This record gives sequence, C-alpha cells and structure tokens, in this order.
Amino acid sequence: MPGPRLWKRYNGVYYVVLPGDRRITLKTRDKEDAKKLFHKFRRNWLAGKLAVIDGAKNVRLGAFRKEYLESRESRADSTLRNDKTVLDHLVGVLGADRTMRSITVREIEQFKTDLLKGVKPATINGYLRHLRTAFATALRWEYVLKNPAKGVPFELEPERESPPVVDEVLAAILSKATEQERRVIRILLYTGLRPFELCRLTYGHIVGGVIRVKGKRGKLRVIPLVGECATAIGAGKPAQYVIPWRHPDTLSHKFRVLASAAGYPNVRLYDLRHTFGTVMAIAGVDPFHLSKLMGHTSISTTQRYVTVTRRHLELVVEKLDGMFSGGKS
Repeated sequence: MPGPRLWKRYNGVYYVVLPGDRRITLKTRDKEDAKKLFHKFRRNWLAGKLAVIDGAKNVRLGAFRKEYLESRESRADSTLRNDKTVLDHLVGVLGADRTMRSITVREIEQFKTDLLKGVKPATINGYLRHLRTAFATALRWEYVLKNPAKGVPFELEPERESPPVVDEVLAAILSKATEQERRVIRILLYTGLRPFELCRLTYGHIVGGVIRVKGKRGKLRVIPLVGECATAIGAGKPAQYVIPWRHPDTLSHKFRVLASAAGYPNVRLYDLRHTFGTVMAIAGVDPFHLSKLMGHTSISTTQRYVTVTRRHLELVVEKLDGMFSGGKS
C-alpha cells in the first residue's frame, strides 16, 4: 500500500494525503515547516501509531464524521459546510456510537423521508448527494461493505426556469458594479468558467491565446481567448491571479447584491455560465464541442444548458410568418 504524501492546496496551505485520498491539514504555508511536520507524521504512520485502517469494521459514525470532515478540508467552504450539515443530521438520528457497517439502506431512506418535512426537494437531493459521497469514501476506506445511500432515489425537482441574462438585465447589473466586478461578470460571460475556476485562474494559465483551466475533478480544458474576453482579462505576471477574490462564495454574494440593487434578485451568478452555453448553442455550436468548452463529462449535462428559451422560439416562428406573408403578390 502506498504511504502518505505531502500536498499543497491552491491557497498555499500544506496537507498530508493518506491512502484513499484522505487529507489532513498541516495548517502551515511554510514549505520547510510543512516538510518537518510531514516527516514526523510519516514516521508515526509507518510505525503503526496511526490506526488508520485497523479495526475498520468497528468504526463508529461519530469517529467517521470527524475523520471524513478533516479529509475534506481542501474542498470549498460551501461543500464542507454541506458535508457537516448532513453528517450532523445523520449522527443526530442514528447516534455517534453507531457502527458504520450496521447502517442500512432502509435507515437512509427513512432519514431522507424525515428530512422531507418542510424541506425543498432540491435541498433533500443535495443532502443525499453529500451522503452518497461520504459513504463512497467510507467504502474506499473499507469502513463499510457497501454504500447504503447509493440505492436511495432522488426526489423529483420542479425545473427552474433559467433564461439567459439578456442585454437590459446585464446592463442594469453592470451599472451597479465596480470596475473589478464588471471584469468578473464579463469574464464569466465570455468564457463560461465556473466561479471557482475563475477564482483560481492565474496569468500563468493563459498561454498562446488560450486559457488552460482545471475544472471539476482536476479535468483540464482549453478555452480560446479572443476579443472582449482578452480585454477583460488583461495581462499580468504568471503567478498573479486574474481577479482579487479567492473564494466563489464571495463572487456569488457580490453578484447577488448587484442583481438585487438592479431590480433582478432572482438572477444568479451561475446564470452567466448558463448564458454562455445558451448563446453558443443559438450561434450554432454543436453539443459535443460546447461540452468541451464548458468542461462537461456528459453531453446530457450540456443539453440542460442549451435549452432554447420560449422567446427565441417565438422569434423563429415570427421569421417564418414573415417569409410567407412577404411572398404574396
């Protein structure tokens, strides 16, 4: 079995990565301090002083919660917060002393049913996704024999209408923004980047007129940098971040404030990415190439972003009507 390794997160904090991708923060950005702490940790690990796997069948839910959350500290704050919320709920229902291997599918189904009281389906599904990920990790760590959350079905969610951010809406929001905020909005519109991808983007990722960005699960994709997009991004040193904010929640909050001030409180930051996908589709970009631009692993995901709006269909029909009426002599 491979041993632990030292890893540096994009924010500069060092971690120990254990087999099974468990991550433990060393709480330092200093490389030399991190090396010293890592070597001490590795000696203890090799000496068997860290009981990582021994007695796995007796691991308790409360102990797993603590270990799992520590391994997820490199994730976005919102992800970690949701992990903690759903595991706290589960511990509250089943008890911290419950062994992981004794948790059944039926109990997870009942847990979901109990959550349904007064909670939106989208929230329930979000909890269930986090539970599935947590138990998948427990399975990889050999703490459970199967994932009890995997067989629990998602709730049916009503479709949220998310039309593209049209010119008048965009103009109203931009009128409330600072210069830096306007840059962020334009870059997201012109690239289709996810907010967290933009927060991590440095000028070193821009080479030869293209943006090389790592998206979900570290998947690399290339986005051409042309026209107004190139102007909005500008130029800088390779290690310099393109925007001054490091966390996507900050961008979401700022955009929410701007949209509300402009009179459009229901417009979300992520709608800019949806707009990119929809405009590309209307312009004739096929789903395969659009999925590459947006970093989707499945074409079916891309199809959700390229839904043609009702107004666009009306415009098409109006053009057809004009063709026939114009042909009369």
